[in-house]
Amino acid sequence: MGRMKNNAGLKKYFLLLVLIMSLVATLATESRGGLVGFLVIAAVMFKKQGKGLKQAFLPVMVTVVVMSVFANTSFWDRMSTMLHPNDDYNMAGGGGRMDIWERGLGMMIRRPLTGVGIASFEVAEGANHTDSVTGDSGKWSSPHNSFVQIGAELGLVGLFLFVKLLISSIKAIRACRVSKRLGPESLWLLDGIEVAFYGFITTAFFLSQAYSAVFYLLIAFAVIILKLEGKVKDTVPIPADESTMDVFTPHKVLP
Repeated sequence: MGRMKNNAGLKKYFLLLVLIMSLVATLATESRGGLVGFLVIAAVMFKKQGKGLKQAFLPVMVTVVVMSVFANTSFWDRMSTMLHPNDDYNMAGGGGRMDIWERGLGMMIRRPLTGVGIASFEVAEGANHTDSVTGDSGKWSSPHNSFVQIGAELGLVGLFLFVKLLISSIKAIRACRVSKRLGPESLWLLDGIEVAFYGFITTAFFLSQAYSAVFYLLIAFAVIILKLEGKVKDTVPIPADESTMDVFTPHKVLP
């Protein structure tokens, strides 16, 4: 029991260290999308705590202290712009994100099957500003949205597969958690990966991260967990009263 308590304490301090490092990195970027993603992750994690909300007291206090120390005036000034979206250049400016997203949707409509090509959004965007007479081009902007990025570069089929991959991975993680075949000690890992997917989806809506290594790492985690869950499932015998059930009849989830 003593070792378990020591390990639990070390794990807690390690997770707090990770929380502090993540917060400091988010504050340093002064990214509004990053802050929104952090808030979404925190909200989902608190919801998953259920009746154990008191366990969230320490993380909340750490968050408050870190933000008080590391969040400077520049950070708060930038974050305050979210309270006045109509005054933001992304909403009204010709080179803002809303304008870029609209042109990205136009690319999807013009090339719904093939898109403009992988990593070619900026080139296609720049072509929209190129003067046919002088050849002078304007700003070559990135999509600042992973879903617009995929849809414009790989077409609507690519966008569908991208979204399908995200949804299927989350469903697979949740199914593994419900089945509990991997054991109770794996629940924290499954929750962590699921929450990470929500964080990626949120921040990906504001960043060009469709080909990010983080995305493929999360997909790899989902695939590995499915493989492990499948191996455990194969080693658990089906009860005699279920051995003759039709293959399309849902089996009782084994503990």
